[in-house]
Amino acid sequence: MSMILFTYRSQTMARKGARLLQSVGIPSRVGKAPSDLAVRGCGYGIWVSAERGNEAARRLRDGKILYENSYRINGRERQVASFDLS
Repeated sequence: MSMILFTYRSQTMARKGARLLQSVGIPSRVGKAPSDLAVRGCGYGIWVSAERGNEAARRLRDGKILYENSYRINGRERQVASFDLS
């Protein structure tokens, strides 16, 4: 299963974003970002399914809960790519 990870510098902001997503029906969870993706202090992230990634990104932007980076993570092999919203 492919997932999108939105990274944040703080756990507080990640939790705030996850609450927003939950409130509009987008399942999400907060967790530690993998160490190789935790750049510039981005230690926490919001995980959502890839199918809801664009919608989640739009909702987070609209809610002014801006993330540092976003990544698509594919399966157990952990193929990581930047998540492009264009």
